[in-house]
Amino acid sequence: MEKQFIVFKLNDYKFMADIMDVVEIINYREPTYVPNAPSFISGIIKNRGVIVPIVDLKKRFHLEQTSNININKKIAVIQVDEIVVGLIVDDITEIIVIDDNNIKDVPEIVKEIDKKYIIGSLEYNDQLILVFNLREILSRDEKEMIKEIG
Repeated sequence: MEKQFIVFKLNDYKFMADIMDVVEIINYREPTYVPNAPSFISGIIKNRGVIVPIVDLKKRFHLEQTSNININKKIAVIQVDEIVVGLIVDDITEIIVIDDNNIKDVPEIVKEIDKKYIIGSLEYNDQLILVFNLREILSRDEKEMIKEIG
């Protein structure tokens, strides 16, 4: 079955996620620091009157932090169960439509990122794109902690 996916970058990795899991994409703005939040929570922003905790995916995935000066940086606002969170991404590169039968297993060589977050891979335009499982970005305990923040 054909689905739309949003493709985004973190460092040199390309990821994609089902576009139906993304509420909106907004320009990056510096989050307000929240004391005692998990280390991968950069802080909170207010978006459309709602407090949105911001997840730093590079910290979440234990990726190298690059310069904060990135004019393309965005926040992908998602809803996980009843929780709205924002995900910091380096860039949104495109929206693609593919048959989900083209999604293959995650290659064994992809070790830097915890595989519970990645549900597959796609070869697209001679590049490997990892398929991100947005529903698994937070554990049950983390969701409870984030509810208290928001």
